Amino acid sequence: MSNNASNASKLAKCGLADYHAAGLDGRGMRVAVLDERPYIRPTMDREIFSAPLDEGREATHASNVAQVVHEAAPGAQVIMLPFMSTSDRQAAIAWLQNNPVDIINISLNLATADEFWPDFQALNTPIVAAAGNKGPDTEDCAKPARYGWTLAVGGYLEGAEAVYSDNSCGDSMDCVAYTNILLESKPGYLVPFGGTSAAAPWLCGMLACLFTGHKIPAVEVLRVVIRANCRDVAEPGKDRSSGWGLFVMPPLSEWREDLPKFCRPADKPQEPSQKKIVLHLGSSTAEVDGRAVTLDCAPRAEAGRTLVPLRFVAEALGCRVDYAAGQITIIK
Repeated sequence: MSNNASNASKLAKCGLADYHAAGLDGRGMRVAVLDERPYIRPTMDREIFSAPLDEGREATHASNVAQVVHEAAPGAQVIMLPFMSTSDRQAAIAWLQNNPVDIINISLNLATADEFWPDFQALNTPIVAAAGNKGPDTEDCAKPARYGWTLAVGGYLEGAEAVYSDNSCGDSMDCVAYTNILLESKPGYLVPFGGTSAAAPWLCGMLACLFTGHKIPAVEVLRVVIRANCRDVAEPGKDRSSGWGLFVMPPLSEWREDLPKFCRPADKPQEPSQKKIVLHLGSSTAEVDGRAVTLDCAPRAEAGRTLVPLRFVAEALGCRVDYAAGQITIIK
């Protein structure tokens, strides 16, 4: 059962209502929720929600996250997998390797799961991750949201029309999505579920609807889609608290007509850079389009070569730079 009527204003504002009305509600999509021990509430339809590895006897964080996916994408199948312990993670990886899904949601902040991330990255399945709820003074989003192979999502408050104040902030933030989603915890009783834990599955459901009937493309392509369909809600352009802004569904007629072509990254033209970057050997001051910028380290000549600060140049050109496990990734 879906409580879409209770979340009607959010569905309308982000464009999901139009997609649902057109039958594009995520039907045929398989969404995996990696979270605490699953529990399927009596209000949750077992033809939609499943827990193939384990199921508890009381509601958990996982129950709420799974229900948010369903509120955004009522036609999608939601698979709930436990992910808190080492054995849970090993079992979840093995299950996903043998049972491919279309998209994965992780609304957990897991600083101790580094050894498992290469296996999840190797699945080549898009992953939406909650940015975390530790506030704006964080160095970056939580793990795994801070990694370049996931989409980092923060929360946006509908009533206040403002970014959720406890978002963990950082350069990894991709966008914000609605939070405080109303869920039916027991028959006739609605409760709000908030934080970035709700924003991530809401975005996950939006993407399932967006690509109904098609393969959901890689994170790099999804990032292009998100950037093109975000509304500024904080600073203009990309910022640490909201990424590119509040993600909304593209106009239905334009999107569906162009979808098959758009999903091929090679067919998407890249925006040419118009930046002029000037650096000076031995100087910690550079210019970007004539504006002075202070560098963390100055360019220098060494052994007949000129060395320049890579992160500064890449970010000035609009690239995203990620560093994890000794590997530097630059994405444009």
